[in-house]
Amino acid sequence: MNGDIKKAIKEGRLVLLLGAGASGSSTTKLNEPIPLGYQLAKILAEKSGLEYSNEPLNKVYSASKKILGNELDNIFDSYFNHCKPSAEYNTLAKYVFRRIYTLNIDDACENAFSRNSKQNLYIRGRNDNVSPPDQLFYNIDYIKLNGDIKRPDDGYIFSEQEYGQSSAREPLWYKELGVDFYNYKFLFIGTKLSEPLFYHQIERYKGATSSKEQRSYVLTPSATTIEKITLEEYNIEHISGKLSDFTQWLINEFPEPLTPRDTLINSRPEYNVNAQDDKSHYLEIFRDVLPISRANIQILNERDSGSPIRNFYRGFKPTWKDILDRVPAELKNTKKIYAELLELSKKKDGVNLYCIFGSAGSGKTTLLKQLALKFSEINIPCYFIESINANISSLIVELEKKNEGRYFIFLDRIADSAQVIGEVIYENRIKKGVIIGAESKSIWKHRGQEYFSQESYMKMDISLIDKNDAVLILNKVEKFGFWTQLGRLSHKQRLDELINKSRKQLLIGLMETTMGEGYNQIIKNDFDKIPSNSHKALLVLIGIATYQRVDAHESTLTRALIELNLNANIVQLASEMDGIIYYKNGFIEARHYNYIDRLFNNFLDTQYIYSILSAYISAFTVYSTPIVTNVIKTEAAIYKSLVNSKNIRKLLRNDEELVLSLYNKYEKKLEHEGLFLLQYGIALRDFGYYDDAYEKIKIANIAYPNSPQIEHAYAQMKMIIALRCNNEKLAYDLLDEAEEIFLRLDGGRIKIIDGYPLVSLSRGHIQIAEKYRGKEEARKIAGEYYERIRKIYFTNKVSQDSKIESTSSMLLKYSTTGVMDSEMEDTDLNF
Repeated sequence: MNGDIKKAIKEGRLVLLLGAGASGSSTTKLNEPIPLGYQLAKILAEKSGLEYSNEPLNKVYSASKKILGNELDNIFDSYFNHCKPSAEYNTLAKYVFRRIYTLNIDDACENAFSRNSKQNLYIRGRNDNVSPPDQLFYNIDYIKLNGDIKRPDDGYIFSEQEYGQSSAREPLWYKELGVDFYNYKFLFIGTKLSEPLFYHQIERYKGATSSKEQRSYVLTPSATTIEKITLEEYNIEHISGKLSDFTQWLINEFPEPLTPRDTLINSRPEYNVNAQDDKSHYLEIFRDVLPISRANIQILNERDSGSPIRNFYRGFKPTWKDILDRVPAELKNTKKIYAELLELSKKKDGVNLYCIFGSAGSGKTTLLKQLALKFSEINIPCYFIESINANISSLIVELEKKNEGRYFIFLDRIADSAQVIGEVIYENRIKKGVIIGAESKSIWKHRGQEYFSQESYMKMDISLIDKNDAVLILNKVEKFGFWTQLGRLSHKQRLDELINKSRKQLLIGLMETTMGEGYNQIIKNDFDKIPSNSHKALLVLIGIATYQRVDAHESTLTRALIELNLNANIVQLASEMDGIIYYKNGFIEARHYNYIDRLFNNFLDTQYIYSILSAYISAFTVYSTPIVTNVIKTEAAIYKSLVNSKNIRKLLRNDEELVLSLYNKYEKKLEHEGLFLLQYGIALRDFGYYDDAYEKIKIANIAYPNSPQIEHAYAQMKMIIALRCNNEKLAYDLLDEAEEIFLRLDGGRIKIIDGYPLVSLSRGHIQIAEKYRGKEEARKIAGEYYERIRKIYFTNKVSQDSKIESTSSMLLKYSTTGVMDSEMEDTDLNF
């Protein structure tokens, strides 16, 4: 073995693939050696009454299967079920691995892991849905590629012909094996390289990577010089030995086997915790949460900050190293918010939420990090939430117990967590803590403010800078950024240039000022320099995630690139695009949202975006449904955007043919996925195919009868059909059905997607009433709905919602004057 394999084990990036020889020392339930290869072939020939002349297993198996029929299952059961694991398997089970694939059908290895492993073992068949690797290493997938003695109905694969037939159907875990080969360090362990199915896997993937970091290894007793040279050409190194040699090496190198927690801390040092903490509980709660201190920040495994020109001045969000090194300027608003929060920290009561608003690229993330470090240095406990995957509710419960006085929680993109935070504050579950969140003002208005009363939080808008700020920024640019263009200007010219251009957005103004050209041209120059189609596709895939303000995960990106028949070595591609994208702990981030938005709008055609969307959707089809509950939150956000009708229409520039073609392409694969069917129906509705839309959403409702979102959309479609059917009885039957659904959805006290049930019902009902029973009847109904909505909504915090406000005003106006607002006259879909 070597240091490369040792490092992969320590960081939880080693994947094993076990060939038949790995089970050679294990025994059957009768304490006999498990028959392998020629031994098994001889047994099958004898049981079939066939003369055996040392034919290989694949040929004997094919012949005996026809003779033995179902008896073959009984023979296999006697040899491969309830096996006793070898000492090597028992040792192997004490160590932590990312995943284990096996070509064996016996149960010896899983029996060893079930008894000895610190990880929870999940046994997967080749046709099972894929599950994401556990980021905390508590769970491990054990994938049986060629069959499982516990699942005889799934069949077995012993011949190359059967393997070829199975490969043609592309089992999900065969494909995932390829994905893992790109992303992790592989160690193949078998008896000999000529083992057909074992060698087939090596042949399939051996040329997939070329970087030294992605080198894989084959452990067999021997290999010829030609075999070694051939493997070396494909970045696979042969190591002479057997499984027993590997397990002895493990004992020597790791006398005390690493635990899942040890492995996590080796890969993510920021998860290290104090001895007195309940470590498992702590790690689960503090996933994606960084307790702020200089010590914690300095051990972070971050992307490179750049030197001497810092990547912050190339348009990237700041790293913690940037904050420590004071690379961004500390602006007027930072000092003002610091002073207000400092006062708040001295009070025992007061608000528990402080919102910082600003346009995209205005410096919100920078300000949050600056504040977190400053307050941590005056001994106020500070915690920075790094991802929407964090469990904020559980975190607050823990921090309320852990801290005696004030503590601060910082998070970007607060609207993504607004509902949870609103419930925590409303239920008075946070008393000592203050949540400091940043958000775009428009996103906050649309998805955040409804969960809070105006008096429940403080706020500040940081969108604009002044002359003093500009001076501070230019001083930092001279030290850490591009100064060539600015160096040619006078001090006054520099100030005027930065202030004038930053009125659009600070990020864009800073980039244009320092680079001396327009932001679009900067992006074009970057895009033109991208070296290959694989690099280009990776950037665009990551861009789709960036639109959702999350980082993309390497596993789905790899599947998408494979679907596009491109190079899928994520680590290598990312390293070759340094300065445009960055890889960190399995996630990849691109430059700022603004950068991606302009890239999509100005430099990508819709046909190309279609191919990228299609490949990315395909990457998620390997998971069980509903997909959003089987992946982490960041991946769920990406998937939801990929199938969201509004988002797809935006990205494909409302091209009806492309939009509907994309949904049609995955209709069969995702026929059990309620979210997909719902969005397909909404897309059909928005393009005017009302009957088809009704059927799609009806099917989605049958598949997922308890989904409030689907039920809401189904009720809306009933009212749309009612408005269009020109049959009063049918229309009112549909209205009654819709009303029953809307009122069952809690009478409008919850928000469903982009509207409230009672609001939707009121808007549809008065249109139906006016069409079939006249304006007087409709005006009377509008008045009744006005009173109901005022009573329900305007006695609590959700009255800030714009749709509630506009609906209330429309109902009052219509009930008193009979005049319908133009938005209601223009469309029968806007309710």
